[in-house]
Amino acid sequence: MKSRFRLEGDFDIRAEFSIESLPMPRDGWINVELFIDGPGGPASVMRTNHSTEGAGFSCWWEPPAKGVPGVWTHVGSESKRATLQLKRERDLLTFHILNPGKMLDSSQETPDQIQLSSVKYGTLPIDRVELRVAVPETETRGNVAFHNVSIDADEIPESMAAGSPIGPGASYRMLLLGVSVGVLLFAAWLRRASS
Repeated sequence: MKSRFRLEGDFDIRAEFSIESLPMPRDGWINVELFIDGPGGPASVMRTNHSTEGAGFSCWWEPPAKGVPGVWTHVGSESKRATLQLKRERDLLTFHILNPGKMLDSSQETPDQIQLSSVKYGTLPIDRVELRVAVPETETRGNVAFHNVSIDADEIPESMAAGSPIGPGASYRMLLLGVSVGVLLFAAWLRRASS
């Protein structure tokens, strides 16, 4: 699911997910993601089933400048429900998991918020916001739902969906309550969809 607007300034994007079933791939990964892209590069916070890392929460960032190291962080968890969060304040982008449940590598109580990483992302507009289930290839069914999606941003300079800009300095909040997406994951369907 892709946005039809851009974000400027500080923003806070959250998407709660629940997993009824999500296959563990023999090779590669299957991700339930909150993804953004813009001049600062693509970035994602996700719940992943990874063939080598196992089940858990991850974040990823690919900087646009060559020679700048990217980010890949993974924390083990079997949690079936949590909230993914990407937050930018000034030029700092942080990757959070809210209400994550028990982590695999923790014998203590898990905090309500876990920060996976932060990067200097820049202040230029965000061109894309996406909720997605990324599946390289699988023959096993999966069922994932997104709930309570919210986007807070300083400005939305262009709203393609509405066909008119939202004024400078506007504070905008979009709530999509109970957005449910049943995902059937089939390798044959994915091949047809990508061709």
